[in-house]
Amino acid sequence: MNLQQSLLAQIEQQKRLSQKAAQAVLHALSPVYYPNTPPEKIVFGEIGSYGRGTNTNPVPDIDIMFLGIPINSGRGWVDWSRTDTYAIVADHTGLTDIAKLWAMDAKLVEAIGATRKSLAETFECEGETKFNWVRSWREFPGLVFNVSAPVSDFGMLEFDINLYYPTEYFGIEHSKRFNHYLSRVRQELGDERAAKLVLDIRNLKERVKQGAKIPVTKSLDRSKKVLGIIPECLFTSVFPPFTFTEIRQQLNRISTAALPNPDPDSDYTQSTQIVNSDLSPLEVIHSFRRNGVLSYGGWKNLRAALQ
Repeated sequence: MNLQQSLLAQIEQQKRLSQKAAQAVLHALSPVYYPNTPPEKIVFGEIGSYGRGTNTNPVPDIDIMFLGIPINSGRGWVDWSRTDTYAIVADHTGLTDIAKLWAMDAKLVEAIGATRKSLAETFECEGETKFNWVRSWREFPGLVFNVSAPVSDFGMLEFDINLYYPTEYFGIEHSKRFNHYLSRVRQELGDERAAKLVLDIRNLKERVKQGAKIPVTKSLDRSKKVLGIIPECLFTSVFPPFTFTEIRQQLNRISTAALPNPDPDSDYTQSTQIVNSDLSPLEVIHSFRRNGVLSYGGWKNLRAALQ
């Protein structure tokens, strides 16, 4: 097996792990949040880069989102959209006291317990799973809870479970489109081109990650952060995919002064799907700017990373 085939085989393994975990969590959450909904009608999926194979960190980070989580205090479904966990505990880790959580949201504690049980059954690690935290913030219509479980060949993994009230989210559809796009590249252009696409995306992601670090502390400068979906979208907005050199040439032509400001009604989440949309790199950048997803600092970091 050559290097390209080895990389693509690794990505397929990552997809299988991600899908296996997502199905386990679906089994856990269905009776708690979707008691009368057929499984095929529940919209969910991994929104992190691990399942797409564009991750720059080899340690698995499984990030799964469930849409349409109900809000009905009369039936025990608590609305967390106005809750900032940092304001409660003054700790960015989030809420870690399960007894306090029980008093706030008994159904959430039930969901956490069911998730741990399902992951333990799926990965054969009974009694070894762990609850870590719950986080919510006012800009996010929902909450995230984190549990960990030992997985054979991977070690102790953490799972971010996003419970999201709206019925649509960019990242779920983006992941589906990206995985379909990569499969098409393999089928029509071959494994070597598919592997090059993934490596180009990883390369740009790593560059902008380093570019957003504060030199002395090595901590993240959020004003320069570039979301991982942006490099993915830049390379895959058309078919066949752009090369690194082509993206550099295209972005070097874009005037910073001409970039649009975020739309007044933007909620700072991406709404327009980009993969295989036939948008030019200029149009991709403008879309992320209008949706408030790419800051000026992030744009400058992105440009610098391409040089």
